[in-house]
Amino acid sequence: MSRPASTVKRLATPLSYSISGNAFYSEIDGTALGTPGLKSTTGVNLKARLDYRPTARDSARLTLTRNDSRLTPQGNISAINIVNVGYKHNFSAALSAVAMVSDLFNGQKTRRVVSTPGLTQVYERITNGRVVFLGLNYAFGVEDKESSPQFDYDS
Repeated sequence: MSRPASTVKRLATPLSYSISGNAFYSEIDGTALGTPGLKSTTGVNLKARLDYRPTARDSARLTLTRNDSRLTPQGNISAINIVNVGYKHNFSAALSAVAMVSDLFNGQKTRRVVSTPGLTQVYERITNGRVVFLGLNYAFGVEDKESSPQFDYDS
């Protein structure tokens, strides 16, 4: 069972946000794999975005992505939280400067626990996904007229 929700709102003229989420209930029967009984969990997967546009040429974005913990037949997998931040300045329709940091707090950590009567195992994987990007973008063949500052990174 899940209930997706999404909304985009303006807080003030230069500030807006977007939130989408999915609340869930999950149930697994692992008796065929040697674990006793039925297990269940609830959780919330979430995506939130905050956009700031102080001028027509500038934009900043902060995104949060959360994938809640999940059940497996013999254990669980931990939640993953990722925060990205970026800033863009358009010098013209064709030229812009971008600064971005992905996975700001190094949240791409996966912890999987397997627990059966004969085995207990904890597996951890840390993805060093933090990347800092500074760059100039130039688009060839673009007419020199004002365009809205848009940028996207995996959010």
